Amino acid sequence: MQIPRRKRGALTPQENLFMNNRSIPRASRFPITGLALLVSLNSLCLISPFIQADDDVPTSVTAPASDDTAAVTLGTVSVIGQGETRQVQRVTQKDVSAYSAGTSPLKVLQRLPGVNFQSGDPLGREEGSQRISLRGFDMHHLGYTLDGVTLGNMSFGNFNGLSITRAIIAENIAASEVAPGIGSLGTASNSDLGGTIQFTSLNRPGF
Repeated sequence: MQIPRRKRGALTPQENLFMNNRSIPRASRFPITGLALLVSLNSLCLISPFIQADDDVPTSVTAPASDDTAAVTLGTVSVIGQGETRQVQRVTQKDVSAYSAGTSPLKVLQRLPGVNFQSGDPLGREEGSQRISLRGFDMHHLGYTLDGVTLGNMSFGNFNGLSITRAIIAENIAASEVAPGIGSLGTASNSDLGGTIQFTSLNRPGF
């Protein structure tokens, strides 16, 4: 029996089977480990520029305070105040000048809270129709003074003094103070049950 000769470079069937088995790719036993390694390398490549940038930023150093600055001592400041035992509202000469000339001094007080003034005259000078009240107390229960001198109310035939409209005009009043409630012991009035209205005259040159 004649054995066929093998051509030069030809492989036997066993060799072909062995070579075919080597060319088949085999699945990796650790596929997740390889993927995690790839992700870690990519993350490191992205973070490294920022790390380098942070290293380049110089850190600021606070300079110590200089000992050449001397402490400055301020002078003594005195604050002097005047206490009020109760609520007091004031009307100044500037407020009076906003009204027409000849306006009643009591009409000027109607701008204050709690004060109600009524009169048949636009200027408030008609004594027969004048009515003033302070937080519900009418004019018979209020005390009136001018420079500390007792005044009377605007009622007809009053017996406790001259009314403010007859004593002085509004242009000659420097300030007016309204104090609601029972008048203090220093108020020269015997009818200040509901409050006091104190007027201060203006010092005119030559008078």
